[in-house]
Amino acid sequence: MLPSLNVDIRFNELVFEHILDRLDLRHMWEYIKLNNPSGSAPYHSNQHMFHVARIANELLVNGGYSDPLLQRMLITAALWHDYDHSAGMAVNDSINIARAVSGFTMWAKTVSDGWIPADIHVESISQLIRGTEFPYASRECSVLLGYLRDADLLYGISEDRVVEVMEGLRSEMSHKGTIDLITMEQNQIEFLQKTTLFTKLGALIWNELLPKALKAQQRYVSIHQPTKDVPLCQVM
Repeated sequence: MLPSLNVDIRFNELVFEHILDRLDLRHMWEYIKLNNPSGSAPYHSNQHMFHVARIANELLVNGGYSDPLLQRMLITAALWHDYDHSAGMAVNDSINIARAVSGFTMWAKTVSDGWIPADIHVESISQLIRGTEFPYASRECSVLLGYLRDADLLYGISEDRVVEVMEGLRSEMSHKGTIDLITMEQNQIEFLQKTTLFTKLGALIWNELLPKALKAQQRYVSIHQPTKDVPLCQVM
């Protein structure tokens, strides 16, 4: 049975909060929530990183990996992967990635004050964060990076994220030029239909959710796209 990404989102949040406690990652997450400069960004926000981490962990565990060390590493990378994101202001994603890695390594080496568990390898997690730079440099990746990339992609096609994509992501992308809803929908259709995920489980969920996501986005645009005024002479 495929893990659900949409059913009772609050229940899923509470379960993941418990997982953070069990893996001793709460201290780190609280620091991120308090200090992330882009925590309330329109799309690449704390909420985005939290749910990418949640989805990545679901993929990992349902993919047959239950080692707490792997969970720690994957969740840690996911919770930092968009830290201090430029929200569309950077000329390319490498700048965003550099900021995220800098924030993580600074926390790990100084702010954590000895809290960081011995099995959290700073460079290994930094490499996972670097592997989320988009567009991806290569499709070759480790199991953990595959789940992290898939979670990042799957977040955007959950039906309950339509507004975040069509408004939040669109506003970030509009820093390089205004994008209207129709254009955004067309761009999304092209992007989503040509996207290939990195793990078998991720691909199964993607194929199940994609038609629903496309319909949800189409419905949103049909409701919210401003209608053009028709000259009176055309209706007389």
